[in-house]
Amino acid sequence: MHPHTGERKVRRCWRELDVDCFRRDLLLSDMFSDPPDNVDDLFSCYDSVLRQLVDKHAPLRSVVIRQRPQSPWYDGECREMKRTTRRLERVYRKTHVDSDYKAWKTQLNNQRSFYQTKYNIYWSSIVAECRGDCKQLHVDQTEVAVERSSCVPVTRRQR
Repeated sequence: MHPHTGERKVRRCWRELDVDCFRRDLLLSDMFSDPPDNVDDLFSCYDSVLRQLVDKHAPLRSVVIRQRPQSPWYDGECREMKRTTRRLERVYRKTHVDSDYKAWKTQLNNQRSFYQTKYNIYWSSIVAECRGDCKQLHVDQTEVAVERSSCVPVTRRQR
């Protein structure tokens, strides 16, 4: 697969679902305002109303799943650091409180610094292992490039 192409999928963005609007529309629907007496009709009404509301409030979107190589220095510590940063970002975006913004930005700066340190340590160790042997360094870089060809899927919304 070419790095600029990917597999096209259709997904719903559940994060954008406004639960209050969904609930309001559900309570205004035929399922609540004029429910059928027959069980089969009630089930059919339930199915159609929920499908319509889900299509309205969380419409299907086309996304492209691209294969992206993983950096060899990116490990569990990096994932945990990123998870913490994203959690603080969500808190800030929900509250818009200045202290939450500062906590998120501080964590983001710590994450960037941590990533740079991991990157530097990784490549310094590769160079140190070669002990000035340029040929071995080239072989090691080639092996890293081959390892990067085993990709991890990343989803990005198609615009």
